[in-house]
Amino acid sequence: MRLRDRRVLVVGASAGIGRASALAAASEGARVAFAGRRRDRLDDGVAQAGPGAVGLVCDVCDEASCIDVVARAADALGGLDALVYAPGMGIFKPLADTTAEDWRRALDTNLVGAAVVARAAMPHLERARGRAVFLSSISIDDAPPRPHYTPYIVAKLGLEGLVRGLQGEHRDVAFTSIAIGDTLSEFGRGLDPATIGPLVQRWVAEGYMYGRVMEPEAVAEQVVNVLASRETVRRLAITPTYPPPG
Repeated sequence: MRLRDRRVLVVGASAGIGRASALAAASEGARVAFAGRRRDRLDDGVAQAGPGAVGLVCDVCDEASCIDVVARAADALGGLDALVYAPGMGIFKPLADTTAEDWRRALDTNLVGAAVVARAAMPHLERARGRAVFLSSISIDDAPPRPHYTPYIVAKLGLEGLVRGLQGEHRDVAFTSIAIGDTLSEFGRGLDPATIGPLVQRWVAEGYMYGRVMEPEAVAEQVVNVLASRETVRRLAITPTYPPPG
């Protein structure tokens, strides 16, 4: 087991890539703190992960909650060797219709929460000479940017800048950003099909999407590979393979 007895906090572990990453780390022997908003999902993940896992409710849009969840995870696990920050939320609107509250939600979830969690985790990770992995998005590399997605893209660009800043100031910790391509998760569930359907069709037609999406487990596999590496992996990009013709 490549992560035997590693103490790993996964934020955003109630669903999607975060949950898959937490379960994958546990399957490699890590002791995992599942952190997220939904207690029932966390409890289910902990039950699947088995002994050594704990579930901790937190809200990444609340500074006190971010600080508290790191403290509780470190207390439950006896310290931290690794952090995975997986939350993500997008605003699917033209800029002309995007409100200040939309901007705050996107920035708080994708960027500010990551900064606060990282700040709280640094003393633990420095003591352990550990790792921190932040899930970004391949959409930040699109040129021109995909339309009706700007707050998310701006927030993930900021996240990449945060990771670079952390690398410069905390040399004893290995930092990685993973730019994720389109992935099947709860990210877009609950959206109005009349809104998101035509937008996805446009993104496919204009080459922003490949016509298929990845499973969360495919991304989680790469997260574990980074956590298990002896070296520093500064940035990865994972995209779906083009579907076969016909």
